[in-house]
Amino acid sequence: MRGLRSTPPPIIEIHGDGVALIDGIHRSYLCGSAGTTVNAVHINRVEAPLPFEPVGWNEASLVDNKPSIDKRYFGLRKEYFRDLGIVGIDG
Repeated sequence: MRGLRSTPPPIIEIHGDGVALIDGIHRSYLCGSAGTTVNAVHINRVEAPLPFEPVGWNEASLVDNKPSIDKRYFGLRKEYFRDLGIVGIDG
């Protein structure tokens, strides 16, 4: 179908024993709120440092307006952001 664009799945990186949702927080939150599951891409054995400090869902909150980037991430290090443009994610 012309003009129909699919949305890439959420991306999860696995760092040792920990996991981090790199992209897809809105899709993941909506699926969780609806009581359904979401398929995600899992990337194993990631050696690159995370661009932020991961937090749990209990530390996230809903807001009316999108906050500035420095308020959306804890311990933000922009130099470690992943370039996901190749898969159609513009950040």
